[in-house]
Amino acid sequence: MSQRNAKTLRRIDRSNMNLCLRMARLEADVRELQAGYGQLVHQVRSNRANSQSMSRELSFVSHEQRKRALSRQRIGLLVGSAAVIICLISASLRIFGLC
Repeated sequence: MSQRNAKTLRRIDRSNMNLCLRMARLEADVRELQAGYGQLVHQVRSNRANSQSMSRELSFVSHEQRKRALSRQRIGLLVGSAAVIICLISASLRIFGLC
């Protein structure tokens, strides 16, 4: 084999070795990306479940707040009505001279 052919073969061997090293690095990167992707999918599912749970809780809380507000409003109307009735009774007693 000539010196020229031997040089060419060494260059090809070096190139093949470099390609093999790059391929090994790429395979390691792919495995790392796949693992990261799996973690991201898990995190997204977990976040979605948490979000739905929080949404249900907020819906329940806002429903409870609406019920309380309506209850306070009704109590306010009852107190106001009682005050009006007391004023009317007081006025009628004064009109008829009973007080």
